[in-house]
Amino acid sequence: MGEPGSSLDAERADLLQALGKQRYFLRYTVRDLTDAQAAQRTTVSELCLGGLIKHVTLVERQWANFILDGPASRRGGTDEASSVDWADGFRMLDGETLARAAGGIRAGRRPDGRARGGVPRP
Repeated sequence: MGEPGSSLDAERADLLQALGKQRYFLRYTVRDLTDAQAAQRTTVSELCLGGLIKHVTLVERQWANFILDGPASRRGGTDEASSVDWADGFRMLDGETLARAAGGIRAGRRPDGRARGGVPRP
């Protein structure tokens, strides 16, 4: 299992390709928006397009951390500050830019520099 050329390698490549395609379409959707447009709430919800980009980046980073580091990578809690942090992940805050949020999707790296595609083989 996990040998080069195995079905696991093919499945892994397929998953990375599918993720790449979805990342592209998400970035493409917001490509010509200004920061103000990306931060605009178009419904009664707090969610905006920039917040959606920011949220996807955060969730991908959390999954990569979990895959590479296990349960110890889980942070956060149930206190009010954690709830505020979670909610802030769905909206663009003052000073945040769409380019930075979209760059997080494009870069595909954890804060320690390990690449998303660098998930170890079983």
